[in-house]
Amino acid sequence: MSGGKISINKNLNDSSNIFMSIARGFNQGGFNLNLGLAPESNNNNLYYDPEFLTNYEIGFNSQLFNKIMNVSAVIFYSDRDDQQVLISTQVDPMDPNTFSFLTQNAAEGINKGVELNLDMELSESVYFFSRFGLLQTDINNWKSRPDLEGRAQAHAPKKSFALGMIWSITDRASLSIDLVGKSSFYYSDSHDNQSSSYSLTNINYDYSIGRWTYSIWARNVFDEYYSVRGFYFGNEAPDFQDTLYERHGDPRHLGFTARYDF
Repeated sequence: MSGGKISINKNLNDSSNIFMSIARGFNQGGFNLNLGLAPESNNNNLYYDPEFLTNYEIGFNSQLFNKIMNVSAVIFYSDRDDQQVLISTQVDPMDPNTFSFLTQNAAEGINKGVELNLDMELSESVYFFSRFGLLQTDINNWKSRPDLEGRAQAHAPKKSFALGMIWSITDRASLSIDLVGKSSFYYSDSHDNQSSSYSLTNINYDYSIGRWTYSIWARNVFDEYYSVRGFYFGNEAPDFQDTLYERHGDPRHLGFTARYDF
């Protein structure tokens, strides 16, 4: 396994630059421990190969309006070779209680998209930030699952965003609020069920005294009901019909945190 990165950066002026990069990374192979006692017919799923990813990027950064606003954008294209995918299987065809997860290699995968960041000082005490992302993914040349070829990869929403504001009330106190969200995505590479799109609102109030920082915070302020994982299999007698089981994200959380910086 080998990897590396080559990048070129060009400063257009004191406040703007463009860059390009090519990077290659890898994820080591391994084996599925939960198939160690599987029937002989499942032994071909025991091992999986390393995955390699080659990523191409081009982007820019620019400070505008006397450096009050900062804009940056990146366009990327990634080739995944021997893509590792997490799938589910019934180890013993006669026993639905042997449902398990395993890692396999799909032949190829493609990721491409764009990311846009916008930061702005609205005043000396108010800072605004925003993040937007568009993503397209594909599974290609998976001989054991031809039905998934051309489909989007799991946990790869097409749209994502984050908006927020930080208000420095005094030298010691600050208040921040942010809204984060994403569009629907496939739960797994082993079935075609998808999540619903969702957005979450978070609030945080900080107050500092010396080296101590005290925070009162709220996560998922409006108690949004959303799902982050989905499992599709037969587990209920007598028919053991395939059913979608979803794992939901955290409900509204309120808390207090004290931090000491050495």
